[in-house]
Amino acid sequence: MKHICLIGLGFVLLFSACRKNIDDTIIDTTIPNPEIIRYTDGDVFGRIVNESGDVLTGVSVSLNDTVVITDDNGFFFLRNQLLKETGAYLTAFKSGYFQGSRTFVPVEGEASRVQITLLERTIVGSFEAASGGTVDVPGGGSLTFQQAGIVNLSGQDYLEEVQVAAKWINPADPNFADQMPGDLRAIDTEGDLQVLSTFGMFVVELQDPSGNVLGLKEGKKATISMPVPPAMQSLAPDTIPLWYFDEAAGIWLEEGSASLEGNMYVGEVAHFTFWNVDWPYPFGIIDGQFVTESGDVLPGLKVSIYIEGQGGFGQMNSNEMGSFAGTFLLGEVWTIKATSVCGDVLYEEEVGPFFDDASLGQLVIPDQFFATVSGNVVDCNGLPITSGYVLYEGDYSQGYLISSDGSFSFTYPFCDQSDFGISALDFTSMEVSSTQYYSFDSNVDVDTLTACGALPDPPYISILVNNRSYYWTNDSIQGEYGIIDLAKQIDGTSFGLPVQATQVQGEFANQINPEEMAFELVFPAQGVASDLSEAYMYITCTEDENGPYIFEGLLSFSELNITVYDPFPGGIIRGDFQTVIPVGPEVPTELNITCQFAVFRE
Repeated sequence: MKHICLIGLGFVLLFSACRKNIDDTIIDTTIPNPEIIRYTDGDVFGRIVNESGDVLTGVSVSLNDTVVITDDNGFFFLRNQLLKETGAYLTAFKSGYFQGSRTFVPVEGEASRVQITLLERTIVGSFEAASGGTVDVPGGGSLTFQQAGIVNLSGQDYLEEVQVAAKWINPADPNFADQMPGDLRAIDTEGDLQVLSTFGMFVVELQDPSGNVLGLKEGKKATISMPVPPAMQSLAPDTIPLWYFDEAAGIWLEEGSASLEGNMYVGEVAHFTFWNVDWPYPFGIIDGQFVTESGDVLPGLKVSIYIEGQGGFGQMNSNEMGSFAGTFLLGEVWTIKATSVCGDVLYEEEVGPFFDDASLGQLVIPDQFFATVSGNVVDCNGLPITSGYVLYEGDYSQGYLISSDGSFSFTYPFCDQSDFGISALDFTSMEVSSTQYYSFDSNVDVDTLTACGALPDPPYISILVNNRSYYWTNDSIQGEYGIIDLAKQIDGTSFGLPVQATQVQGEFANQINPEEMAFELVFPAQGVASDLSEAYMYITCTEDENGPYIFEGLLSFSELNITVYDPFPGGIIRGDFQTVIPVGPEVPTELNITCQFAVFRE
């Protein structure tokens, strides 16, 4: 299903306002030649990893008004989302890492596939704000600060120790596109939409020793010195625009310039976020599909579009149908490359020039690189599951979506023809199957997988709120009385769960909508929590200068089923419940909740 809005190009950063009434046509009459903004409905399947390639659990992934949490395998699933056809934007947050994000081009009627590498947020140096100083960034480059140039969040002068968290993102790194925020689309100082050819990127954040956010004082600037990789130095212009990433809008904005001094770009910035030295170009959108000679579709390939020596202009992952879509340079000859999860280049060809959006159709890769695995997944009642994924674990680990009839069939690149395991997870119940093991063959029919009984290891919570799914797993989900609270810290002992989004201060504060709610379920110190007088819920609503409004009261549980209850420290509480929270003074929308959970006692 498509939705259309009309909006002036000069207001491209404000497209979310158009989304509120997607069935209406909105025209800003003050802007000539309005741009047509089209949306499509679609699912998003993705995975979050760290710089070593290890999966990250408990990452909060946000798109539109939906927040989901990565599972034990690092995967997340966003169902039935409204996606901008030319580029949807999602963010990923986990404490201890810089915020990650991705802008991706959806293919109508097909689930999008996304991978993000979160960068560890490491303090690389410090200086005294009163005197200023220089901090070296590992991998190359430096940051130089003027004396008395730092303020706190209130805008007051700060003259003590400043700690600097920073990372240089090397554009020559094969995983660069997974590490950078958004994509390389940008708006220049003339208001024109461009795609960038990058020569390097920094991310920088400032804090005091207690972790409080600091910033540059108005009128003061910091000098950044950023290395140019050797392979790009011959093409590096003497002067190049500077761009910063707008994390709210998901796009790069031009601000200032940098000069080439030796093998370093040097420039001044007035604030900190992700900064980039890039040359802008006009661009279009290209799409295509990767298949084998036998016609099998190829999901999970890393697709790159680049010009040798100039870096990449578009990188994406082929989806469950082998389809991809992304940006390319208009009027240029460029190379398209498909790489397997093993790192093997499976396809590489020069393409272009094109002078408008284009489609490459089917791109064929020889059968000899692939094998096919197929089977079915059922639930505890023997019925086909309607939503979930199967996990392939062999010479690498990868997930593949299950069809709505419970079947799956995927063609995967093999690295060393090793034995492998297959398991399944049901997105609705969050139950998993046991793992079945098979020897390598070009075609493997898997015995029916039953996603039942083998629940995820605690702690975790799976919840369905007004037909929206949320999942959280985190080693610190525990409290004095077995508290479940999965989105925010309320009393320092627990974490809260977003119902839609939550008004939160601190590390989650950049992800939330203050008009919506969170809850926590509290169990008694002793005995099975079947007495409704001993099971209750906090509802956290809007917040003002007096703090959050907390509704604390009994719920009308239609069913509260405690399947495991261990009263001793370290014991497990496992169960499920259903309830309805009615509209009230502090609950603006009726909430229909189904929940499964397992937590540890302290």
